[in-house]
Amino acid sequence: TFTKDQVSAPVLITSFGQSADVSMLDALMKKVGAEYTFDATASAEDAAGYKTIIIASGASSKGLGAAGISQEDEIARAEAIAQTAKDNDITVIVAHMGGAARGTLSDQFSDLALGCADYIMVVEEGNDDGKFSDAATDAGIPITMLYTIADAVTPLQEIFGA
Repeated sequence: TFTKDQVSAPVLITSFGQSADVSMLDALMKKVGAEYTFDATASAEDAAGYKTIIIASGASSKGLGAAGISQEDEIARAEAIAQTAKDNDITVIVAHMGGAARGTLSDQFSDLALGCADYIMVVEEGNDDGKFSDAATDAGIPITMLYTIADAVTPLQEIFGA
């Protein structure tokens, strides 16, 4: 399992792919009273200032459009943050709250996030092909399977609760 001993402040929540998952994660963290910074479009330079990063992985062309970011720019940003996390020994939690309709673009962002992950939280439906559980097994890291998005409250409370 993954415990609060494995995270340190400051904590950043950001998105790889600009899906609505990042806003849901923000709401869940507020619910557990966690202290963190929310910046869906944080740069790698921003990320370097944090000890723990929670990445909401999953692409939304609507979300990218609303943020005024091209797919290419978002991929470059995600790659840079993943590298920054590795280079600076930043703890990375990957949260995939989306359902089964992932798609190639979404998986591209998830792959970048999973490449630097220390812990994974995934809604079961989004892991119907075993993508996230296989990544956890391959990397030897813990994973929490959630039945619904709301079920993320418990592990987030255990890790980040006041």
